[in-house]
Amino acid sequence: MLMRFLLLAVIITPAIWSQERDTVASGGRQMIPLSEAEAKFNPRDFLPTPKEFEEILRAQEGDSTFFGIRFTEEAQGFRIQLFATEKPLEMQAVREQLRVDFPDDKIYLSYDQPIYKFRLGDFETREEARRKLQEVTERGYRSAWIVPDRIVIIRRPVR
Repeated sequence: MLMRFLLLAVIITPAIWSQERDTVASGGRQMIPLSEAEAKFNPRDFLPTPKEFEEILRAQEGDSTFFGIRFTEEAQGFRIQLFATEKPLEMQAVREQLRVDFPDDKIYLSYDQPIYKFRLGDFETREEARRKLQEVTERGYRSAWIVPDRIVIIRRPVR
């Protein structure tokens, strides 16, 4: 008796499983063939619009991930070196002043022993950096200069 039950279960289970696997529930819970659902599926429908993406970045304070997908990459580019010092107290004071002077720009602090370096921006081309350098020098940072550096590039999702 147990043998018959097991044999029947082995024969029926794949048939039931294949029927369930070949159909999926759509929005209204209506069952449609899996092949039809796959044909209609477009992953881009699940990406945020550029406006939504900007809001996500602002909400995450620059963390450019969305559902675990990173929209940033590193590349060789340019930054503007604003200031360098060996003194930790001077570094702290300069950091606060740079936040006031450049509230909308990304400021990077690096430490190459024994020097703290403040660099501004992520520029893909030297020309972009040159335009910003002009603005920086007009704000009083006359000794600032363009340096090659690894930069962070934020890619917007394509809709």
